[in-house]
Amino acid sequence: MAKEQNLASAISKSINRKSSKNDGRKVAFRLDDKESPSEIDDWISTGSTVLDLMVSNQEEGGLPTRKIVEFYGPSGSGKSLIANHALADCQQQGGVSVLIDTEHAADFDFMETIGLDPKGDFLYIPENRLEKIFEMIETTIEKVKEKDEDRPITIVVDSIAGSVTDNEREGEYGKEGYNTDKAIVLSQAMRKINGLISRENVLLIFTNQVRTDPSVMYGNPMVTPGGKAVKFHSSVRIRLRNSKKIKETGDIVGAKIRPVIEKNRLAPPHRDCNFDLYYNSGIADYDSWWEVLKDNDVIEHHSQGWYKIRKEDDSGYLQKADLNDGGAEEMFKTQEGRFSKRLHNDDAFRERMYDRLVDAVTHEYEDGWVDRSDAEYVDDEETETEED
Repeated sequence: MAKEQNLASAISKSINRKSSKNDGRKVAFRLDDKESPSEIDDWISTGSTVLDLMVSNQEEGGLPTRKIVEFYGPSGSGKSLIANHALADCQQQGGVSVLIDTEHAADFDFMETIGLDPKGDFLYIPENRLEKIFEMIETTIEKVKEKDEDRPITIVVDSIAGSVTDNEREGEYGKEGYNTDKAIVLSQAMRKINGLISRENVLLIFTNQVRTDPSVMYGNPMVTPGGKAVKFHSSVRIRLRNSKKIKETGDIVGAKIRPVIEKNRLAPPHRDCNFDLYYNSGIADYDSWWEVLKDNDVIEHHSQGWYKIRKEDDSGYLQKADLNDGGAEEMFKTQEGRFSKRLHNDDAFRERMYDRLVDAVTHEYEDGWVDRSDAEYVDDEETETEED
């Protein structure tokens, strides 16, 4: 094995020596090489801890830098909001956040509410010409890396559906063929930009809508505008659904969002979760912890709306003394609203529950023979509609 490793290192050095003479770049890497394009420097939060864990399959994870991510779904499903949460988190980590707004519909008051500082390292670009968008992405990356190559950058293009090509912008109304034109431009641009993203500490997020393809007779007729280039080049694709509305004192104040990870090159795909999204405050993160921990038998029903929490070693249930709630040996009981409030106010309790959440959500890879006797084949989900 040592000889093989030495031979691999020798081949790597030879390839890189020749490459550096041409364009000065290192192109061959070992798996333990920190400069490898597959090495993820930073993780950017979506605003939902459960979704972060499912995407990254690791503690303190989220959306990966050096990668391309696509959020798609019908109108009102939370695409822009999650992208805004990612912009805010990148800025809070000391990075640079860039919003390219093809729809000219950014809500800066809301972005401030969820933690984005408009006066900080944040750039807003209202531009919908597709060719210009990719030029601006390249320019942004190059300029930031000239100043500080280690700073994370999050760039959001919101949305592909709202963009136009130069031909469409200059053409006549009612003329056909512009959708094909957009697909061609995106295909060329994604091939070019993908390599640049993989070498830099950059997260590129696209949001996209869904459309009905009338030519599809069987299967799912829902497609995303712009062809298949973004779908192909994205490392993570998340489909968002607006499952229920949230009403408060007679007014619709939010929605329950169901993200489904359709593609994931970092962790197991085809996983989903739920979280509540409020139009005046963003994602209610801690509320979703309750559902996951209850589904995984960490939280169990006790009586009359009260719940108990199982200990980490399964030796019983948490007592008040375990949480410094007094010295008496009395079981700790909670309710859904109280649980969320305590997560917000009690750092020690939040860290303890976060560890339980990590154990519940992340998956370990298995080598060797695995018993799959309980596995079964299932059909794809029912055909979704644009209103889902």
